[in-house]
Amino acid sequence: MESNTPRKTKIIATLGPATESAEMVARLMDASVNVFRLNMSHAPHDWVRRLVKDIRAAATARRIHIGIMMDTQGPAIRTGDIGVPLDLQPGQKFTLTVRGERSEEERSVDVNYVGWLRPRHSKIYALCPGNEVAGGLTLSWGVTPFVVPFDLINPENTIEAALKSLVEQGRLKSGATIVIIGSILVGEQIVDAVQMRMV
Repeated sequence: MESNTPRKTKIIATLGPATESAEMVARLMDASVNVFRLNMSHAPHDWVRRLVKDIRAAATARRIHIGIMMDTQGPAIRTGDIGVPLDLQPGQKFTLTVRGERSEEERSVDVNYVGWLRPRHSKIYALCPGNEVAGGLTLSWGVTPFVVPFDLINPENTIEAALKSLVEQGRLKSGATIVIIGSILVGEQIVDAVQMRMV
């Protein structure tokens, strides 16, 4: 028995390889779909234009209003392979690197996208052992070279000294978020790393 009460629930259908044909779009409308979702993560413009045209044509033919929802998800951030099982504990350091598919250290993993490491307006400081390296980085857009004495035995001391010096020089304020390009000690290895730090 059909109810005369208007349906308040909206049905959303995601269009993909199995449902993207004009015929299937029309069948979904006939099955009471109200909104079509298009996943824009990997959607070519031509594909979107064609689907929007098909949706509008089918809706016009049926004299109904149909919504189109464009899911504009940003780039997916994926990690590389982790060679060993991880049992991370609260407060334990784990490093995300952007060195390519070389997640060889036990406490680090590579990621495919560096943009997330830079919160909006955060400065990027590249720690340099001398002026020669700093000079080569000066032309790098968005990167500020910073010369600081390197502690090769414990690279963390290098980073801590750099942060302290940057605050003392007025380049950073306490509580600021920055990106550090430098080195860290992983086990017995010194590796290059990009890190987000809170001052």
